Formats: sequence, structure tokens, C-alpha cells
Amino acid sequence: MFRGRYAHAIDAKGRVSIPSRFRDALDGLGQEAFMITNELDPCLVVFPMAQWLEEEKRIQALPDFVPETLQYKRFYLSGAQECPMDRQGRVLIPPSLREHAQLYREALFVGLLEKFEIWSPEQWRPRPENVEDMRAVLAQYLK
Repeated sequence: MFRGRYAHAIDAKGRVSIPSRFRDALDGLGQEAFMITNELDPCLVVFPMAQWLEEEKRIQALPDFVPETLQYKRFYLSGAQECPMDRQGRVLIPPSLREHAQLYREALFVGLLEKFEIWSPEQWRPRPENVEDMRAVLAQYLK
């Protein structure tokens, strides 16, 4: 499981070290490669391969005849790229994905249990602006 928030430098080739706790979680899953794709927010989302296959099923179930869901599928799936980790625990983030997330010198890894996000520190907002709205929605689900 992926928890916590970690900052790592991005080298000139676009490689970044995966946080050691995230590498340990991937190792526990027997994963050396994972899927990275663009998210609607200005960040990337990273899935271990087994979790990605579940995500693909969820996305495939969205109807193609609804313009918004078709547009989402195009955006989300067209950005998806399998990215292996090298022996030093680094991953090369493809240029198109770095551009989407505005990743230049540093990457902020944010754990979300079964997946994690990669943010530019400049784009990351740790506290949402609509806290009261969020509390009202969460109250429906967290009982």
C-alpha cells in the first residue's frame, strides 16, 4: 500500500527515484513495472500492473455513447504508458506525461493506498479550498 508524501529530484533525462517505501510496496507485489497516465488534475497517477488491469475494466465499463465518458477514456487511456523501474529504483517519465504534470526539477509522490500520484510541488495543494463541501460529501460515505 502506498502512503505518505515524498519529494525527489528529476534528472536531466527525466528520470526520478521512486520513494523507497513505494519501491518496497511494489516489490511486495512482485512488480518492477507499472502504468503511469495523466489525470484530470495536473498530475500523474501510477498503478501497479495488477491494479491497472482492474482500472481498465472500470474504464471499459464507461459508455462510449456519452460524450463526456468517451472524452475521458480518450484522455486517460491515451496517456497510459508502461514504465519499468531500473536497478537504481528510478523510472523514466515520458516527456508527454512530464509536460502534462509540469514536472521539471522535482516530483512530489503522494500515496493513495492502491495507487500513487506524482505532482509538481508548485501544483500540489495539500489542503482543499472547499473543505466544508468536502466534509458534507464525505459524511455520506464515512460513517
